[in-house]
Amino acid sequence: MNRPFGPLSGACASLIPMRLPGCAILIALGVGHSVGQISAKTDVPQAPTTQASSAPVLATYRNDTADFTLSYPSSLKMDDAKSLREAIECGHRVSFGTDPQTDPEHQRAEKCTHVLLSATLPEKDAPTVQMTDTNHSPPIETNVLAEASIFVAEMDRSCLPSGATDDQILSSIAATPTQLPGFKAINPQMWYDVDDHKIHLGSASGARPKDPGNGKVSADSEQVAVAVASFVEKKHLLMVMLTANNPATMHLLMQSLIQFGKHEPAALMPFAIGNGMPINLVR
Repeated sequence: MNRPFGPLSGACASLIPMRLPGCAILIALGVGHSVGQISAKTDVPQAPTTQASSAPVLATYRNDTADFTLSYPSSLKMDDAKSLREAIECGHRVSFGTDPQTDPEHQRAEKCTHVLLSATLPEKDAPTVQMTDTNHSPPIETNVLAEASIFVAEMDRSCLPSGATDDQILSSIAATPTQLPGFKAINPQMWYDVDDHKIHLGSASGARPKDPGNGKVSADSEQVAVAVASFVEKKHLLMVMLTANNPATMHLLMQSLIQFGKHEPAALMPFAIGNGMPINLVR
């Protein structure tokens, strides 16, 4: 397995939306079985431990061109174009400290990455979550609104390095979370098969600055986790990004289903619901 292309995943990272005081709604995708060293107490429904467990009510996004369907928790509501753009620009300023209107990297990302879906848990429906961050001594406890969002995009092939294989490109896209300043990988990048489709998965967590003006992380900055699953369908290079600020809403996101062509719907991240599927690490 070839290593990811840094510049490609860096461009994707430039488009991650951010929710902050003074910023518009959104971040992007959630992660693994835990969010770094963060624990939480909340009444948000937990993910099922088996296929037979109760599942959330799902909303459906269908893309006929790429011939896939994504079903995700219906508690997430679609973002309008204006709020999404504001959130993306805010996320870029906070993460990279540059003006998205003039930053060539951001302009390249906007040109080469086509947003297909953006949906977020509305603040009015979000429960308050007690977070314990054990990365500090003594641990810091704060009460925050639960967040969850899902972001689906397609990478324009005309922007990709010549000679790069789909496998290399997908690996690079999945590395997007680790390209965020100050974020660290939660688990090694991996890949697995869903209905004969190779899905790459990368995840990372980090502290989110409270002040969108200076982008500085403080001791009580809120932790978030981002995960990216990338795959090919009908020659379309696609990514699904999940973002959450607590384990419960992350597990909720990870119950999303993917359907390729005429296949039956299947779990986008089967390992998250305990079916014992094989996981392969990216070498």
